[in-house]
Amino acid sequence: MRHAGNKFLKAALAVAMLLLPHMADRAYADGWTNPMTLPGLQNRSLGDPYIMKYRGYYYLYVSADDRNIYCWRTKDLMEWSDAFVCCTDETTAVAYAPEVIYWNGKFYMCTSPRGGGHYLLTSDSPTGPFVHQTGNLGRDIDGSMFVDDNGSWYFYHANNAGIHACAMPTHLSFGNDVNLGCCMSGQWTEGPCVFKRNNLYYLLYTGNHVWTNGYRIDYAISNSGALAGFRPQSEQNPILVDTETPTHKALGHGTAFVGPDLDSYYFCYHNLQDNKSRRLLNFERIAWNGDKLMMTGPTDWEQDRPLLVANDYFERTELGEQWTTGDGQWTVGDGQLSQSLAEGRYTALFEAAAYDDYTAEFCVKAAGKTDAR
Repeated sequence: MRHAGNKFLKAALAVAMLLLPHMADRAYADGWTNPMTLPGLQNRSLGDPYIMKYRGYYYLYVSADDRNIYCWRTKDLMEWSDAFVCCTDETTAVAYAPEVIYWNGKFYMCTSPRGGGHYLLTSDSPTGPFVHQTGNLGRDIDGSMFVDDNGSWYFYHANNAGIHACAMPTHLSFGNDVNLGCCMSGQWTEGPCVFKRNNLYYLLYTGNHVWTNGYRIDYAISNSGALAGFRPQSEQNPILVDTETPTHKALGHGTAFVGPDLDSYYFCYHNLQDNKSRRLLNFERIAWNGDKLMMTGPTDWEQDRPLLVANDYFERTELGEQWTTGDGQWTVGDGQLSQSLAEGRYTALFEAAAYDDYTAEFCVKAAGKTDAR
């Protein structure tokens, strides 16, 4: 969050997490190996994995094969919690590809139960319970939401003519669809994922049938906004495919996200087991050559444990010696550092060492503001 001129928020700021580069530059042993299972429900299919980050924790949501929607939580992509049941509503039974985003104190989920159109749900917690806020809004399957830098919301979904998208006039409604021109080999295309890097929009998507060995990932780039100008990168595509490896083929439908070092990009996706009875979780690192995205897999051998940064999850009741504060009444509780602002500005400094060039990550909630600008 940056301050611009004399515009400022008179707000209760819930600073849930501050991250600075860790001073230990070393590779970790005992990393992950694709494919993976997770604690609790080890025999469960982990199709269409989606990763969302909040207060320094990563939350994983997958397609449901029963009434419940489940999620898991981790700090480092290595040690996972047991499964949380985050929705038990009959309306979302067999929920396809649930995805969740955070916005100013509220969590918004989109999902397509049994592939029959989308519903939007909300919760006060990433682990639920999520409650329905809309009826069936249609738009086929595999809905994915994206919030641009200016706060504009967009919705992407699969269509028999390729990936379609629309603006979201409100957080619970869809505008008119546009065809993004991303259709893999003229076949069914699904699993859209959009993110923004260096003012370019990246769209990753999955092609052909989910039960075929050739399930794969392509990507497109746009410098014309979130709804136009996407150019499939035909010289590189597909960027992730494996049709032969018995336990690691039919790769697709996932999420791109920034790793726990706040610098590396990762992609999570599922693979299909030989007997087609379930899909399992996989991670790959994303590499960059300028604006060119490259997947460093597929891999089915051990990868180094992701690097972590110095962090504070505020899982205590006292501020502690690692923080130095200026004026104001800073408090710690409920996993957050809080300050109710009066007129003026106050500081809280994290004592962890950092390089001159570093990234800090915050989670904030605005409770009000002093003017309409």
